[in-house]
Amino acid sequence: MEDLETRKRSRRSAAEWQAIMARYEASGLSGEGFCEAEGIGKSAFWRWRRRLANGDAGVGKATFVELAGGPAPSWDAELDLGAGVVLRVRRPRC
Repeated sequence: MEDLETRKRSRRSAAEWQAIMARYEASGLSGEGFCEAEGIGKSAFWRWRRRLANGDAGVGKATFVELAGGPAPSWDAELDLGAGVVLRVRRPRC
């Protein structure tokens, strides 16, 4: 087995995970056997299997939503960082 420091991590999209799950279903292997054969982490495999089964994988969902136009409201934010340090941010009305 590879050392954790030398093993590469790869990020896969939801569409890639869908294709992986289709290969798994067609393989006839157990989940553990499939993960070992494909070099896939078991925890990621099972997490994505659950996500895809529940329909919450984010496939086709909008990332950004356009807001209605108009002047942006003003706002103030204050964050107490401790030790007497306070961060204040203000946005005046545009």
